[in-house]
Amino acid sequence: MDVQANRLTTIENLTAQNDTLEELYLSHNGITSESASMATGLALALPKLNVLDLSRNGITTTAPFAHLHGLEELWLSGNKIATFEDIEPLSALDSQKLETVYLEYNPVASEFEYRKKVAEFIPSLKQIDATMIGGLAAHGMATVAHGGGAAQTAEEEMRRLQGAVIARAKEQAEKT
Repeated sequence: MDVQANRLTTIENLTAQNDTLEELYLSHNGITSESASMATGLALALPKLNVLDLSRNGITTTAPFAHLHGLEELWLSGNKIATFEDIEPLSALDSQKLETVYLEYNPVASEFEYRKKVAEFIPSLKQIDATMIGGLAAHGMATVAHGGGAAQTAEEEMRRLQGAVIARAKEQAEKT
């Protein structure tokens, strides 16, 4: 359902779509955290809802979305989310499907180690804003183990290879 840029101030009357709604696009409206919590709106279970876009509204907290366990993508760019405590309610979804969250252009996005802290709250994330996070291991793809050791992430493998190249260059320099 796409009702972007319609000057909406509340989300209501979704009862008929409760069991079928998969994507809901509500960006560029006048929706606040309180009006996103209406009993016949996003407070419903909405078990099939996997994409929710509330970018460019007046949202101040993620609490109204912490019960939406089917969410895979949550777009909240350009709202008024100011602190990490305002994001923490999404940690209830950490063992669920949520893989992508957009929080850019919120006051919290300018905080030190913003992406790192968001990833700590929501370990299932693979993408924060337009940035993929966690390397290949976060996506279930560890590299092949070397010498019978444990599998490594791509980053660890690159560091190992870089060390080997530096060691080889030193050996060659000593020979000449």
